[in-house]
Amino acid sequence: MTSVIAGWKDIGLYLGKGTRTVQRWERDLGLPVRRTHEGPKPGVLAVRAEIDAWVQARRLHGGRIITSRKLERERLLLQSLKELRSENQELRRLLEAERAKRGAAERSLMRADDPFPETRPGAGRSVP
Repeated sequence: MTSVIAGWKDIGLYLGKGTRTVQRWERDLGLPVRRTHEGPKPGVLAVRAEIDAWVQARRLHGGRIITSRKLERERLLLQSLKELRSENQELRRLLEAERAKRGAAERSLMRADDPFPETRPGAGRSVP
């Protein structure tokens, strides 16, 4: 097996993608190819080891290639998740504080509204 791949079609076959996809990857993501300037129609060459290293560096869970758009979307989602977790923690803290205030207020109201506190169960009895 030769270590050099010639042409967009063969590069695409090697990667399991179409020619337009590998051309876009070269343009947008830096897929390592070399352009030839020989002959009437210039072509492209790629070295298998360079392609393999490039693919390996961009693998995501499940073996899919990570594009720059996917990376940016993932970064934004992770940042949003971090912000939401922080906000959630703050809201939980506030909720617990409000519950504590409400409990204290209810206990205070119960004592203030009770015209006969001595008739409450356990009131006036000493515990042995």
